[in-house]
Amino acid sequence: MSTEPIQAGRDERCMDASRPNETRRSMLARAGVAAGALGLLGLAQPARAATTRFEDMVEVVPPAGSSALSLVCSGSVPHSAVTGGALNLDNSASSGAGVVLYSNRGSDALGRLLTVNQANPANPQHAVRIQNAGAAHTVSIFHDPAAGAGDPSAEAVDIVSTNEQDTTLGVRGRETGKGTVKITHGKPAGSDANASALSIALEGAGTACQGVYIGNDADNPTTGDLLHIRNGGPGTDRLRLTAAGRLELARPGSEGGIAIGDDATLYRADHRVLATDGALRLAAGGADVGAGRWCVAHVPSSANITLNPGTGLRGMLVSAAISTDGVLDPTSLQMFGVTSVVTPSSATNLQAVEMYKSDLSVNGLGGVAGGIVGSTFSSFQHQLRLRAIASNGSGRFTNVFGFHSPPSAGVNTGWTVNNYSMLRVEPPAGSGPILNLTGVDIRDFKNRAAGNYSLRSFGPEVQMRHSGGVNLGSQASPETVLHLRGNPSFHGSLTMDRQDGDPAPPTPGAQARLYVKDGKLVVQWNEGGRMLYTTIPLTTPGPYPVSCQVTTDTVAP
Repeated sequence: MSTEPIQAGRDERCMDASRPNETRRSMLARAGVAAGALGLLGLAQPARAATTRFEDMVEVVPPAGSSALSLVCSGSVPHSAVTGGALNLDNSASSGAGVVLYSNRGSDALGRLLTVNQANPANPQHAVRIQNAGAAHTVSIFHDPAAGAGDPSAEAVDIVSTNEQDTTLGVRGRETGKGTVKITHGKPAGSDANASALSIALEGAGTACQGVYIGNDADNPTTGDLLHIRNGGPGTDRLRLTAAGRLELARPGSEGGIAIGDDATLYRADHRVLATDGALRLAAGGADVGAGRWCVAHVPSSANITLNPGTGLRGMLVSAAISTDGVLDPTSLQMFGVTSVVTPSSATNLQAVEMYKSDLSVNGLGGVAGGIVGSTFSSFQHQLRLRAIASNGSGRFTNVFGFHSPPSAGVNTGWTVNNYSMLRVEPPAGSGPILNLTGVDIRDFKNRAAGNYSLRSFGPEVQMRHSGGVNLGSQASPETVLHLRGNPSFHGSLTMDRQDGDPAPPTPGAQARLYVKDGKLVVQWNEGGRMLYTTIPLTTPGPYPVSCQVTTDTVAP
């Protein structure tokens, strides 16, 4: 067919189908319109609207600056998705494409290849609707800007909405084994270290927009994971957020877990073991404890902890200021590595306090007699400081133990303990009055063991040294270096076993040794290197009474 312009009234291939001898003009313009074996409906003049049939290929070349094809409806047309529309193209008889829009225009192109413009804000219909009952994609977009070279400002799909009341992009699916939306990132030839499969930008000063939201208004909870992240195929799970809200981190060791900042980590080190490569600080802000025992760790000195009546504190490495009030828990403080200062806000009974390797300070309550009291303070390597109380105030601990092995420690059936030793030691500093100060306080063992010893040592190199007087038999103070007093259990005497040999010589002119040998009481004396033995016979024959002779000799008995 000739490509020359169709002349109205001259080319009989364009005839009014109802009036064969008349032609109808259409406004055909700058791009060609080809219709092969198609029916084209043109409504140019409402008064004479009729069907015009083109039975051959038609190509229209309009004058420069004119539209290629302009269709103007003179009234309503059917809205059917099959037979309606101002322009209806039925491609059922063709195996080819229905509509092809093609352009090879270069960089001077000013118009878009396809523009849909619905300008009336009252129009309630979709500007574009596509239905597809076929087996292929409904919409397929292949984006290849700059012939594969790419362009930093050319997106494959650009969607902008100014509607503040509804979603910009709504996607609904009903898949059984695939994602409703799937994003696949393919590795480009260059580095993609700064690329991401999904990028979300929340813009605008003061915005409170949520980055990602999962949920539905119908209140239909899922039973599947809310979030499931892998780094590869099956077996490379990294993170799961279950339907119940549990966050699971699959990778153990320091490579997994949680990193906060560039120097704090928290991860699974072993079975049921949570670890960190740095320090762990809990409850750093302190607390006002209203009930029960509060357990904390790594609380800094900037924090404040208030213990109200009936409450207690269990902690490790606590430096917080501790305020107390009323009668506290039976064991109010049970701490390890504590450096806190306890200050009562009102009259306080601490009851029992247990400290381990700690440096605890306790303030009194000024002007209040018995403003702070306790029953027992026990500790291991503690540095307890009972600070001065102003305005004639006073405080009291019934007992303070450096180390306490309580009776609740047990050796039950099936166990054998060869040696069980207990120790309490170290005097306090300061000038406050103390009624009794005991270095080692050992209570009645009540024949708990086969052998009960207050103090026991072994070996020739083990020595006992004491600078003060020793009282044996009672709780009275000694009047000499060694003072023996009787009691209901033991006579206040000195018992010496018989010796088969003589002791080593004492210091000349300074020492004497007393012992029993061969039925005699012997006093050994060193007189300038000459040993003298003064003896009193203990087996003098009768009749009694009898006088015995005290002898001194240079020969041992």
